[in-house]
Amino acid sequence: MRTHTLLGFLCGATIVCLVAASPEIFAAAWQAQVNERLDKLESTVAILKRSKPQTNPQQAPLPNRPPQPERPPAQLPMATATSLIKVQLSGKRFQDASATRGVYEDAIWWDSEYTPTGLKKPTRAVKGVIEFADLFGEVKFGLKITLTNKLRPGRTLVETGDGFVYNQFRDSHKWMRATAFEDMKITFRVESIIYSDGTTEQFSD
Repeated sequence: MRTHTLLGFLCGATIVCLVAASPEIFAAAWQAQVNERLDKLESTVAILKRSKPQTNPQQAPLPNRPPQPERPPAQLPMATATSLIKVQLSGKRFQDASATRGVYEDAIWWDSEYTPTGLKKPTRAVKGVIEFADLFGEVKFGLKITLTNKLRPGRTLVETGDGFVYNQFRDSHKWMRATAFEDMKITFRVESIIYSDGTTEQFSD
């Protein structure tokens, strides 16, 4: 009887001790689990940092573009036979031989202004043709001209008394007499140039 009583007492005391110590045991076990999970999370974060490239999330990486070829400098348009020298005519007048003493031929005269627009150096002589066209650009008459007065780049040469002997039986002459300069398209087409330095240049366009 005493033995059973002693065993019962010991069992009860053990249970009381376990119950009293259970919070500390449970707390230690929970802390161990938390520490283990934290260790796993830190290991996972370290692996992700090593595998992900360090870039600025606000700026996307620029693509690799091949180098662009350099553009050649813009070239000025080449001077042509009709762009080298501009001509402007004024003062057109008809010379009536029958009404003028000492004059035996009818003629049409005018004054000319030649302005170099494509010359790079002075000229000694220029040979070309003044072309007279209607407003549609159809050439009605052409007059060969040789300029022996020197032309200089940027300066206008004025010549008075240009013209031709009038033939009343030629349609082109009658058109020239009846049509005002304002109703014509007038162009000076250069054929050849002798420059002051002795060089020459020919034009065919």
